Amino acid sequence: MILYFQWYFSACVNAEVYRLDLSELEWERVDSIGSDRAFFVGSNGFAYVASNAAGVKGDCIYFTQLWYDGMRLYRFRLDERSFSHKLICPNLCVDWDLSCIY
Repeated sequence: MILYFQWYFSACVNAEVYRLDLSELEWERVDSIGSDRAFFVGSNGFAYVASNAAGVKGDCIYFTQLWYDGMRLYRFRLDERSFSHKLICPNLCVDWDLSCIY
């Protein structure tokens, strides 16, 4: 699997999932990873987990991003192709200088 994120300035505006078709040796776009699983993506790797964990929605990609107000947890829903986020660690930047996120 390959995850592709499209960014506009510092915001993620699109996400796509691809899998390798070994018989054709071609990458195919995947529209769903299954209602019973989710991807958790980080800078050092990813996890593919069952969605029966508390608060985890299936067919979604989860990732974090440091933003001016703190660390945000994003969820990309493949079924709706929509993003939502929640502030999980507020005030990580000590001052209002945005250089702390770049």
